[in-house]
Amino acid sequence: DVLNTKYVFNGDFVDRGEHQLEVVCVLFALKVLFPQHIFLLRGNHEFRGMSVSMGNEGFFAHMKRVMPTHGPTVCEAIHQAFDWLPLAALVDETVLVLHGGLGAGTWGIKD
Repeated sequence: DVLNTKYVFNGDFVDRGEHQLEVVCVLFALKVLFPQHIFLLRGNHEFRGMSVSMGNEGFFAHMKRVMPTHGPTVCEAIHQAFDWLPLAALVDETVLVLHGGLGAGTWGIKD
């Protein structure tokens, strides 16, 4: 029940399967409807470079397939929204939630 539970979605919303756009739309809609209960974190696939580097499996290619005329424009608008997503969340001041694919692994929690 979304009204009684808070949910953290830990990235990688795109670059996977045939319903990438639908997944993003549902997550964005949930965030708008339940802003205090839905938390979206940015994973490595929410960066433009990763989406492009995935080739035909990536979000950019997917958007060109599902929206031949406006796909690149819509893809860029979605990535502009991704740019605002936080990289991490602290749950109950005890659990750090951070996507494992971010960065080169050369930094620590103090950074």
